[in-house]
Amino acid sequence: MGVSATVGMPTLGGLGVPPQQEQLYTWLLGHPYATMRDVAVAMGWRPARVRRCVRSLESLGLLTTAETRPMRLVPAAPDVAIELLALERLRAIDHARLGAARLAEEYRAALGVDERLPIRVIRDREAIAHQFFQTQRTTRHEVLILDRPPYVVDPVDRQSEVQYDLLDRGVAYRTIYDQAARSSPRQLALVRDLARRGERSRVPKACRSSCSSATAGPDWSRWSWPWRTRSPCCAPRRCLTAWSRCSRRCGIGPSRSGRPARAPRA
Repeated sequence: MGVSATVGMPTLGGLGVPPQQEQLYTWLLGHPYATMRDVAVAMGWRPARVRRCVRSLESLGLLTTAETRPMRLVPAAPDVAIELLALERLRAIDHARLGAARLAEEYRAALGVDERLPIRVIRDREAIAHQFFQTQRTTRHEVLILDRPPYVVDPVDRQSEVQYDLLDRGVAYRTIYDQAARSSPRQLALVRDLARRGERSRVPKACRSSCSSATAGPDWSRWSWPWRTRSPCCAPRRCLTAWSRCSRRCGIGPSRSGRPARAPRA
């Protein structure tokens, strides 16, 4: 007859303990000094499987054997044994990070990329999508997104899976949606579901066509806040054309002082 793990027992898979070994270790915590025969009967396993799991737990430091006849299995104290496993895994992670930094330098050198440049050029749609997902997965606190079609990746499928996972982990999402991002019932349902999961989102009103001349993006760092404008529909916090310079008519073009210019009186 099989035995399940203790309810509420944290999984040890992240520390390199396979599920079967974790199940055996959990059972032994409640039955110290059990024999291999006891384990085979309680777990419903063959003797060879029991021996294999016992050797694995010994190598992980979660189990010792008492030299008696018959041999008895003594589980290690969880607070000490699991802490040692966690420390070993942290050391392995630190070692991997050092190796990754060295590999990154070799990669940039092969591409001829100047390390002083803060911008990385990525080509190919799949490579862009991979980098987008990877950047999100490395986030610890917050992700900021401007959501406007057309998309490099399908936002309803692949992106939503990544976002659901990160929201469940406690990562905050703040998204500004274009009106077109909610054009279909499916997309609208997704936006609402993400909001229920904790995403903070806004859907600003569209700018007037006269305020979206497609030119190079303005130097936002030189402009002061709050923005001073007499045309509410073109306020930057509500404008969908974040990388377009609005006309003087909107009153948000840079003045000689480096601040947004006032709109002329009507």
